[in-house]
Amino acid sequence: MTSSIPLTLQKHAEEILSKLSNLGGFPQTPSGSPLFSEPWQASIFGMVVTLHEGNLFPWDDFQELLIQRIENTDPSHLQNETDWVYYSLWIEILEQILSNQNHMEISELDKRALEFAEGIRDASEFIIGGHSHSHEGHSHPH
Repeated sequence: MTSSIPLTLQKHAEEILSKLSNLGGFPQTPSGSPLFSEPWQASIFGMVVTLHEGNLFPWDDFQELLIQRIENTDPSHLQNETDWVYYSLWIEILEQILSNQNHMEISELDKRALEFAEGIRDASEFIIGGHSHSHEGHSHPH
């Protein structure tokens, strides 16, 4: 983690990482900080930790699902693209948890992902004060 990250956040991330230590193969820097080769990896890490802290799911549930997914993943994928595969599993597990707890259906997640990929939606709608896209073809509250 970089020095621009608040100390409390860094400390919390280190605590979460210590919970993950029994998984083995967790992508880390030599100092033990999380290794994110892409911004989306840091984002999914942050989302999962934040939702766990908001009591959306117990950490043990997420950890158990992660262990199961890693055990069922082709070892050659883990050796060749460890961090990409690892954080992709985090996304799959978070989707599963959201769906299992009826927070959101997988089909709705897929629909939203496609809207972002096609440029129909962007992150500006999550910024307080509005967003800059037209509402042609869709509608949602502000």
